[in-house]
Amino acid sequence: MFRQSFIIAKRMASTEAFEQHFLKLRKDLKQAMLAKDNLTKNSVRNMISDIKNMQIELRAKNLIEDEFAIAALYKKLIKQRNESIADFTKNKRADLAEKESQDIAIISKYLESLPVASEEAIEAKAKELLVSLENIESLKINDIFKQVDINKAAEEIKASPNQIKGSLVKVFKQIVGN
Repeated sequence: MFRQSFIIAKRMASTEAFEQHFLKLRKDLKQAMLAKDNLTKNSVRNMISDIKNMQIELRAKNLIEDEFAIAALYKKLIKQRNESIADFTKNKRADLAEKESQDIAIISKYLESLPVASEEAIEAKAKELLVSLENIESLKINDIFKQVDINKAAEEIKASPNQIKGSLVKVFKQIVGN
């Protein structure tokens, strides 16, 4: 009985920042509907739908719903919109490209409001961690992962451990030249 309730509690786990951000989206959707702002209404509605789909995927994998997952989703959405803009521009559809760029502006606003570190801050932390190691040129990336406390670094700058790992690899390749 206890084990079953623990598993259910774990599956439904989400951070406070995630919940607050989701509530803000719902409030902003309501405001956009009242103001009859169709662009914002449709953008926020799509973001809520994408977040709900992401929640389903995370729950299926027993992962925690957090602000880092939302940030990754928003970055993915922005990348998709940029690809669409390139396609629309190539096909001489400036009207659709403009709509996508307005959509990017709305998504970016919400991405910036999340309490997560920027890419630049994460790379700076990765560089700081690598510089603190001795004989970095003779190390392999797996050795670096063993020497660096990735979870502590992630907590310090409000980033996910996966983002720290990715930046460590990127900065390591820049330093070593591989």
